[in-house]
Amino acid sequence: MASRAWQPNGRRRKAIVVGASWAGLQTASALKKAGLEVAILTENEDVGGVWLENYQGYGLQARNWTHEYPGLPYPAGSGSWPKAPVVQSYLRHFVVQEGLLLSISFGVHVVRIHPENGGLDGWTIVCQSSDQRLRDMACDLCCVCTGLYYEPYLPEWATTGSFSGKILHSKHLTDASIAQGKHVVVVGGNKSAMDASLVCSQVAASTTMVARKLRWQFPQNLLGILPLDWLAYSRVMAALGHPYYASTRAVKALHWALSPVKALVFKAFELLIALQTPLPEHFRPKQPILQSVYNNLGFTDGSFQAAAYNGTIQGHLAGIQSLSGTTVTLTDGKTLEADLVVCATGYKKTFRDFFEPAVQAQLGFEHDGLWLYRQTIPARMPNIAFINLTLSFCPPAFITVQTAWLAALVTGTLKLPSPEDMQADIAKLQACRRLFPAYKEDKSPLTAHMLHVEQIKYFDQIMRDLGRSPWRKGWNLLAEVFAPYSAHDYQNLQPEIAS
Repeated sequence: MASRAWQPNGRRRKAIVVGASWAGLQTASALKKAGLEVAILTENEDVGGVWLENYQGYGLQARNWTHEYPGLPYPAGSGSWPKAPVVQSYLRHFVVQEGLLLSISFGVHVVRIHPENGGLDGWTIVCQSSDQRLRDMACDLCCVCTGLYYEPYLPEWATTGSFSGKILHSKHLTDASIAQGKHVVVVGGNKSAMDASLVCSQVAASTTMVARKLRWQFPQNLLGILPLDWLAYSRVMAALGHPYYASTRAVKALHWALSPVKALVFKAFELLIALQTPLPEHFRPKQPILQSVYNNLGFTDGSFQAAAYNGTIQGHLAGIQSLSGTTVTLTDGKTLEADLVVCATGYKKTFRDFFEPAVQAQLGFEHDGLWLYRQTIPARMPNIAFINLTLSFCPPAFITVQTAWLAALVTGTLKLPSPEDMQADIAKLQACRRLFPAYKEDKSPLTAHMLHVEQIKYFDQIMRDLGRSPWRKGWNLLAEVFAPYSAHDYQNLQPEIAS
């Protein structure tokens, strides 16, 4: 990153930000404040990304304060768990407040991102507008902010065969009336599959959820008392997880010594959650709850569990073998009749396709994700950053910390280690992450991007890089340990660094 592209050259330095949702907008704001000329590209006709269109009822899983930019709360009346239109309106407000509207080019599809002189002379973005013409845009710094949820993924069985009903991705289940009176099969085992099943069950003749495995979902309030998002975003949850890769030997030894105690705590969580939101046997997750916490933690108000328990939503633990006519054949040999199949099967990681194969290797792409220094930049290719390419409990807080680190880097306040030292740090992270049971057992293609339980440890690491205190709650030690962290705890971080 520290290259001749960042040396004074008699002109204002230019950054191009790809993506115009949470990450792209805050990245543009941070870089603009750092003195860069910023252009934002989005293929949509408005800001918001996945918040522009998604399944009916789509909204925040955790309370609104977990998804707020620092110093910018939701308007009164938004509700504790805002739905997608409220979130998208909030993002529009941020654009106006930060003066970003004139920097955004809508309806622009990025085809390729190419380094000039290995990235030393910046990057060229090949893009396509609505007129289908290709054009090149040059920049000193390229920021990829499309996130992990970019283009809906449909399995091969959904695109082949002779199914006579309708197949759609859960993202496009925007109106429940499409399921009216139909026999619906929802494929997937995560929160989106549960939400889609619940939406369809209210109007469908039958709703069946099919999944290879099911993950634990946390009730919004444990036993109706303890807000679990408070726990998830606190240092208590960080302490209950695996030791961070950069922890000292003493800290790692303490973590492993306390492993039996931590295991008992999570077992207690399993029992309490099972009591509060009972499920029939075929809907009960089989893996330990910590594995769900690391891979894809979701929060629930209990509506899905109630519908599954009373039989409104049926379930099968299996995969899909094939579709033909109105028959869905499962991998265990069973068959289901269906008029509508909803695929809650996640998203393609198409940010990889922006780059040619040779560039992918240089950037750090491997079978289990893109491995970056401080989750942000490649060790060996300068002048490119990837923002919010993670799965974390509190994305706005992660983005706030990450963009402050990036702004300090481009203004020269922060100096990087050598490429060799950065690569060695990434290797330590890889070795640690790949030993976690949650990653080994699932063989996740997103191992590089999992940050849920580790997020506060990551925040502390970035604070130390920036020479700032990681303790953001003042002298209130109880709050420091038990209160949740959010973007508001880092509200003045960029001005702090600049001063």
